Amino acid sequence: VPMQQQSPRQSGTTNRCHERACTHDFLKLHTWPACCQSIRFSRNIGLPLTSFCLCVLLLLPAHETKPAAYSSRFNKTCRYSAQNVSAALFEDGIDGDNAYIMPLEASMVVETYLKPYEACFGPGEAVDVTLLQNGKKLPCFYKGNEWGNYDYWEENACDILIRSNCYCFAIGRYEGSYCEPGLGGTGKALQLPVTDCTAAVQGVIADGGKLVDRQTVYTKEPKGHYIALAVKPSEGVSGTGDFHLWRLDSDKNWSYKAGDTLSRNTYRDGTPLTDVEVPAARGQYTHFCGYFDVDPETHKLRGNSYYFSNLPARFKLWRDVFVQGHVVGLSAITPAWLAAYRSYFADAGWEDGLDSSPKEAARLPTIRHPHTYSVRPMDS
Repeated sequence: VPMQQQSPRQSGTTNRCHERACTHDFLKLHTWPACCQSIRFSRNIGLPLTSFCLCVLLLLPAHETKPAAYSSRFNKTCRYSAQNVSAALFEDGIDGDNAYIMPLEASMVVETYLKPYEACFGPGEAVDVTLLQNGKKLPCFYKGNEWGNYDYWEENACDILIRSNCYCFAIGRYEGSYCEPGLGGTGKALQLPVTDCTAAVQGVIADGGKLVDRQTVYTKEPKGHYIALAVKPSEGVSGTGDFHLWRLDSDKNWSYKAGDTLSRNTYRDGTPLTDVEVPAARGQYTHFCGYFDVDPETHKLRGNSYYFSNLPARFKLWRDVFVQGHVVGLSAITPAWLAAYRSYFADAGWEDGLDSSPKEAARLPTIRHPHTYSVRPMDS
């Protein structure tokens, strides 16, 4: 028996079904006119509309599978701050033993001062970019407060920048530490030293990547998005070797993130990175291993609990001595931060494989070197 015809205003169920099946952003349904036609048809023949909508939901993909545009969301800096830090702790360190908790950046810069916090800008000091560029100051700040204590704040890298590597970036997920091929799919660490492509390729496949050829990458749409893999073989049994990955963005250019450096999608001269098989695009990663189609939502990505930076440990030290710290992401990288850390985060990690300049390497903590690596050291 045909259902009684109702106006859209009378049929609340129809309207809700229309909204959910035809216009909901999550479904990404581009053929909504056909959907609406089907809803009108199902109403006329008496098919329960809720059942029809359920069928539509089951037939549609659960998420958008088209490649995304290049995103710099991994290039994130934060403001670390603490208010009313006791004067004794701030000026003399933990238990007065010169174990200073500020600044967080335990680099060679602070060692040029008798009191490490003097590497920061104090009350009445104007920010001098030249001092930041020359390694004389850090982008940190302090001032005395009405209680005779100190308020402190510092601009430094967020966790997503320092605790993500090329594999995390290529898949598009933050896991809290360097991501390692095969760790999520097999539960086993990548075999080191890296001597060829075998272990890394097997690892990406075990995590859910589908190996594809070059023609597929440049002529067919992926189910998720395409990534590319290359390795830098170990130089002898004592070396680790390394792997590196790129992702193909919606503009058909490749992008990548080398270790804990800033992500990028061009050559050093600003030319778009259109082909990762040419030697100039890979630098020290001389062994090209292939392409993969990956789904970022189902890929078995897993971090290996490793990263180079000691910044998280330094921030934890605040909590250990009962200093209440706060972290807020900044909307953009500030000129002060970039002036201080350009050599480390921006000038290093390019396709030519160049690391930090000797001057920069000399004033940065040795625990970070070589920070552009994407894999853990042999002994970790």
